[in-house]
Amino acid sequence: MMGRSGIEAMPERLPNTYPEKDRHGKVRWRYRKSGRPSAQLPGKPGSPEFLAAYVNASKAEVSIQSPTRVREGSMRSLINDYCQDPMFSVGRTKSTQKNYRGVYRRFCNEHGDKSYKAVKLRNLRAIIRAKSVDSQNAARRLHTALSMLFDYAVETDRINTNPMLQVKRPKAPKSDGHHTWTDDEISKYREAFSVGTNERLAMELLLGTGQRGIDVHEMGWQHVRDGSIKVKQEKTDVGLWLPIVATLAECLEHVRGDLTFIINSTGKPYKCKSFQQWFSKSCTDIGLPQCSAHGLRKARGRIMAESDCTDRQIMAVLGHETAAMATLYTKAANQKKLAEQAFGKTEASEPYNTHNKHDK
Repeated sequence: MMGRSGIEAMPERLPNTYPEKDRHGKVRWRYRKSGRPSAQLPGKPGSPEFLAAYVNASKAEVSIQSPTRVREGSMRSLINDYCQDPMFSVGRTKSTQKNYRGVYRRFCNEHGDKSYKAVKLRNLRAIIRAKSVDSQNAARRLHTALSMLFDYAVETDRINTNPMLQVKRPKAPKSDGHHTWTDDEISKYREAFSVGTNERLAMELLLGTGQRGIDVHEMGWQHVRDGSIKVKQEKTDVGLWLPIVATLAECLEHVRGDLTFIINSTGKPYKCKSFQQWFSKSCTDIGLPQCSAHGLRKARGRIMAESDCTDRQIMAVLGHETAAMATLYTKAANQKKLAEQAFGKTEASEPYNTHNKHDK
């Protein structure tokens, strides 16, 4: 806006906005208000990006806030700022963001009031080591979360280097992850829950589509087109068309839900976590405590591999963007077939009777 003298007029300063100089002497603006996380305001005061950031900051909910005032320069203040910045949300699903917020919240319970600028390498290493005692996976998640946090601090000119680059990330524990359902376990579940039950519907959706629970629990008739289910994966943002197999089609004929196929006892959709817990309980109740919703996704991968599907075909169904996971399924299936062929050539063709000799 131009004033009468022809000089650009300075826009009126908005409430709760404050200038501050970074380490290069450049003036940056911040939104600060008691009870809310502070937020960086990009661009010049009055510019579209500045105003948009101001509106978002003024409406933002407290994410990692303690009941007391957040001390400027503390780990908690840095985390609050980061969780309100696009660097935190871009490229991450809502569930992933929620998980990281949980990591930061637990971290703040012990270290929230400490200065992020004065943090020492030996302290960070000790924190990661201590977490490793409880859980290697939890320590790995914390290492990743802190690496992201200090990357943000470097990007916003608060510190010069990311100290987590010099902190060794714990190795992943040797594990195959979620148990992959066997054919016998699938049959046992089908015998326990007949067509028309919510449990059977959930199992056939998980196995029939090969999708994650976070996507399956939201599926409804609006996703069905021309004998297929269209899904956009929450984790990868990948869109997939999945043919409806016969066992799933039979269950869909008995669906009570509309916008979501699976509804709880009150007629409402499940939230993701409660859906996973409900399904796991159904497995435990029939003597399959090792089985889970995600294990059916792995079972779909196993079944496809054992049916001679290619890596690309498995990727097309499961939504993997690289062949690494698909190769694990096909490698295991190929090993089984090759072993059977090898023993078929070297041993008697009649299989060994595995029944106990005392069985009558």
